[in-house]
Amino acid sequence: MLGAIEKLYTFVNCNRLITKVMKKLFPLICFLFSLIPFVKGQSVTDSIVVSGKVVLRTPQSPKVITAIECNPWQDSGRKAVWLAEDGSFKTKMYFPYGHSFTILYGSSFINAYAEPGDSIYVEVDAERLSKGEENALFSGDRATVNNEFSAAYASLHSAFDAKLPDDTTALQSYMPVFQSEYEKVRERVAAYAQSHAMGAEARYLIDRMALYSLSNLAFDYKGASPQEQLAFCTHLLFDIYNKENLRVMMFPYHLASCLYAVLNADSLLLQYAKEKDFQKYCRRGFQVLSELPESPSRDVLITAFAERMQENGDLELPDRRLFVNSAFYDYLFQSVQKMKVDFPEVEVDADVQFYTPEGVKKVETTNFGHYLKEKYKGKVIYLDIWASWCGPCRAAMKEAETIHRLYEGKEVAFVNVCLSSNQKNWNQFVASLKGHGEHYYVADENASALFMSVFKVKGFPTYYLLDRNGKIITDKPARPASVAELSKMLDEALDVSE
Repeated sequence: MLGAIEKLYTFVNCNRLITKVMKKLFPLICFLFSLIPFVKGQSVTDSIVVSGKVVLRTPQSPKVITAIECNPWQDSGRKAVWLAEDGSFKTKMYFPYGHSFTILYGSSFINAYAEPGDSIYVEVDAERLSKGEENALFSGDRATVNNEFSAAYASLHSAFDAKLPDDTTALQSYMPVFQSEYEKVRERVAAYAQSHAMGAEARYLIDRMALYSLSNLAFDYKGASPQEQLAFCTHLLFDIYNKENLRVMMFPYHLASCLYAVLNADSLLLQYAKEKDFQKYCRRGFQVLSELPESPSRDVLITAFAERMQENGDLELPDRRLFVNSAFYDYLFQSVQKMKVDFPEVEVDADVQFYTPEGVKKVETTNFGHYLKEKYKGKVIYLDIWASWCGPCRAAMKEAETIHRLYEGKEVAFVNVCLSSNQKNWNQFVASLKGHGEHYYVADENASALFMSVFKVKGFPTYYLLDRNGKIITDKPARPASVAELSKMLDEALDVSE
């Protein structure tokens, strides 16, 4: 049980480590564990169409483009599609409320905003993109706000940085520095907005992006006490109960730190965690969160807590009456007991490498998902999707040696698939593991993008547990370090499959 509670606290720190690695490229990594509620009065339409064309391509230009919903729920949309011969593309994405999202081409992120029912069209200039220049031109719905918002973010995001005091600095000293740094960024935003005659909506989006990007830098703030940590997260500056903030994809990061602070400030929760009393911990957690002001943000916090606790197994669900929008609750928890679904098929037109102590071998397949299911047919599969640059991924793999030894000789395959990574770094790290697990490397960014889309990979590491027939048991199995919890899951999977 303690593993589940520890994961709740370590999850946000793992995200922070990944954010630090990626922030120079793009700090808005859509990797989080909470859900954003439906907005009251939303349209019956609950999806958007994202289409467009990549122009001025070269043979070396990426062949896949990805629309990323950036909803921090577990099933957040990530739609990767092959470009047609003329560079055109089109995809449809679940989108239940209005908020900002991203389009990923190569290593460049393009920011946009949409409302349910919108059709967003964007032309991407691959030549300008390769030079690091502004490269997107929107038309279709919300063209004006998206052209303004995308250009503003491309120009200003490097300024969304700050030199903040140590994370244990007393709040009375820390907060004035944070506010001063934010004012500096706001001045730059204001100057840009005036010189480019930005409209009010795009101005609001970029200003909120600035604020919550800075708060993300303060993610690990602890202050002089848990109460100071909580006071920082809920400071009036952040206006956390204003539902308009949910339109900005950086806001959930701030809510994640709020959740950590709320739980950390409650003495009873800390006591139950120490006693390893899972049921009392869950009940108290729901009680503490239900006492927060009624709002969509509270829905997010309750959901985030429930999602993490659910990973431990049976969970007493929160009271439906706690939710501002009961439809959100129904969407979220009606499928707690999910039926098994087939292992996804992943067509890859690229090299997939398999590690052996004697050397790396090429996997001869154009459908990697089917290949894995057939190769390990009859075995329970514990799938780890990771990246070589991801610190938490490497740490988890080293911790996995214990669980590997426990199931040595049993019908369990520990399969590790490395994406979006340097092959030399992958090879060196896997060699250091001394043969534990089955290791694959997808040697192409296009294929990596497709794999992440099919498996709904929002961040690294991502885990799946599959039965002997290649059907997914859960997309939230215990992690390798939680040996007792994972052993229980594996034993149950072996017993059921026999």
